[in-house]
Amino acid sequence: MSATLTLVLLQFACYTIPAEQLAFEFNDLSSVLYTTKWYTNTIQFQKLLLFMMAKSQTIPYFTGAGIMNINVDTFGSVIKKSFSFYAIMKNILIK
Repeated sequence: MSATLTLVLLQFACYTIPAEQLAFEFNDLSSVLYTTKWYTNTIQFQKLLLFMMAKSQTIPYFTGAGIMNINVDTFGSVIKKSFSFYAIMKNILIK
């Protein structure tokens, strides 16, 4: 049972850590776009950059069945709850 729990948590980590990194990268993208010399380009290019900056400001999150956002905080919460559940079950089964 503990091996199954470990494999499930590792699989969950494989989704959460890259998802969090992707959210940080999107946040950094708008800052990088703003620091370029966008004002020296054509109006059409400036409009395109403005659109890209606005889209990159919304932080994308993967959702677990639309119920909760999957990020590193959620992963930490799941690990804490899993070990609490394990400790409770161990105490119940030992007695």
